Amino acid sequence: MRRDPRLRRSPLWGDKIVRLVYLDEVGTSNPRDEPFLVITGIAVNADRQFKEVESYLDGLLHKHVAEPDGIVFHAMELWHGTKQFHRDHWPLEKRLEILDDACTSWAT
Repeated sequence: MRRDPRLRRSPLWGDKIVRLVYLDEVGTSNPRDEPFLVITGIAVNADRQFKEVESYLDGLLHKHVAEPDGIVFHAMELWHGTKQFHRDHWPLEKRLEILDDACTSWAT
């Protein structure tokens, strides 16, 4: 059996090759109520930026959450006021502040 030449192995250049990519979408559940599809993402050079990103997110957690153990940021929970960020305990203004910090501060 002959191998496709496009599938041949290429040599790796250097030893800094790890990239982390996260993509997410919103607006796919009901076209009548959500007429737009939004896709966003972030790519991180993990060899150079992982510790910086981890430190930033840890600081963000400690800034906004009194007891951060076991807390994970989920934008949907923050936006809707559910689960870990239930609206009964987390007012909309505070949840929006967390979302704003998560989306703008590190990128600047």
